[in-house]
Amino acid sequence: MPMTDMRLSAMTAALTEEFVGCTQNAITAGSIIIGSKAETSSDTKWQRQDVSPFEVVDIEGPEGWTIRLSQSALKKIRTEVALYPTVETGGLLIGMCSARLRAITVVDVIDAPPDSERSASLFVLGTQGLKAAIKARHRASGNTLFDVGTWHSHLADQGPSALDRATAKKLAMERPPPSVLLIAAPTRLYSLMHKGASE
Repeated sequence: MPMTDMRLSAMTAALTEEFVGCTQNAITAGSIIIGSKAETSSDTKWQRQDVSPFEVVDIEGPEGWTIRLSQSALKKIRTEVALYPTVETGGLLIGMCSARLRAITVVDVIDAPPDSERSASLFVLGTQGLKAAIKARHRASGNTLFDVGTWHSHLADQGPSALDRATAKKLAMERPPPSVLLIAAPTRLYSLMHKGASE
């Protein structure tokens, strides 16, 4: 943004003070610091928002890849699972992918469409209204977030099934970027991606 060197120096000094204040305490969470300049004066108002650590899960498949879930996305997943304790449920993962970092970052989820199928051994993600929901979420993010995969629950602490592996392969063939499959089991998370999806 255009500004004078004097204004840039003043903002940098204030931001440095905010940063030093964050790092002098025991760090248990990240922070987003935003400075807003008043329209009619040189006053700057600073706001700080704490960000809880992301849940990091190694992805089965291509070497070195991880999925990183925000606590808000994980809470939505766990809430959805609690609504359907006797059947598998699921939805769509929203975030971004970095091939350089070998990481898929998930910051939100889209609920399963109404035509989704749930049973004790299978969840099938429906399609009714899904494309429109994806486009709306993409626009709301300033065109920065994408659908990066799907998630579904397992009723027991078991990893990917043969069907899950087939689904991961199908997802990899259908679209870039690398598409991840997340499984929310009762006490842990599993994740997989077909090896061809990351190449």
